[in-house]
Amino acid sequence: PFIDQGEAATLNAGNPFGNYRVFQQTRACSMWPQGKIPPDFLEPVSSNVPVLIFSGNLDPVTPPQRGEEVARYLPNSRHVIIPQAGHGVDGLVEPECVDRIIMEFMEKGDAKQLDVGCVERMVPPPFATDAVK
Repeated sequence: PFIDQGEAATLNAGNPFGNYRVFQQTRACSMWPQGKIPPDFLEPVSSNVPVLIFSGNLDPVTPPQRGEEVARYLPNSRHVIIPQAGHGVDGLVEPECVDRIIMEFMEKGDAKQLDVGCVERMVPPPFATDAVK
């Protein structure tokens, strides 16, 4: 209900796939049961509970500024930006760093006092090929 097909077509005009993805997703959603949407549904969630937010600095889908927008409404949150990550950490060295941070967060119940230094070591592996000797 929040996607205007005309606006989606305009925004996707330069996309080689056109409006295909938006069309397919809205078509799939049209088959689901629909309930009443509360008037404040699109308003930001505000809470004092501890929240851990991860962003990839190279993420074109949900860039770090989106994490910052979320964190503004969550005073007990911590926004951790992984410098060399995109939308996920696949392919980076030391991906278990994220798991360690999450486990520490779960154990402490506090997002502010976490050791997140390992994200700096999460880099792409060196590139090598047999063609270069």
